Amino acid sequence: MYTAQILSARIKKQAKNKEVQLKDLLEQCDLNVNSINQMSDKKGLSSFSLAKIADRLETTTDYLLGRSDNPEMIAVSDNTQNNVNGNNNIQVSTTSEAENEINSILSQLSPRERTELMMMIYRFADEHKKQN
Repeated sequence: MYTAQILSARIKKQAKNKEVQLKDLLEQCDLNVNSINQMSDKKGLSSFSLAKIADRLETTTDYLLGRSDNPEMIAVSDNTQNNVNGNNNIQVSTTSEAENEINSILSQLSPRERTELMMMIYRFADEHKKQN
């Protein structure tokens, strides 16, 4: 269950860790200065506001919501080559080519999208481990 207390505490903690004044953070995210303190479990924050705050604090929405204890975003290399043909069919014959293809796709995503993709991959891997 998500609570306003967890969300508020984690936003404040991450802002402090990143040396960002809470007032400045909220202004940069187009939020009222009292938004965090007036938040309730029923009202919460909009997904857009939460994403803006997470991006500004260089963390994940999962961390802010209490779904993860890791505040770090996952870094992904952008040095890639594109191996996708015009029909979006992947033509891969070696591990190296497969890695290049994955990196090419990742390089086209925003940092937020890459982080979300990595979280999906970790969840998939965890489910796969449980099944085997």
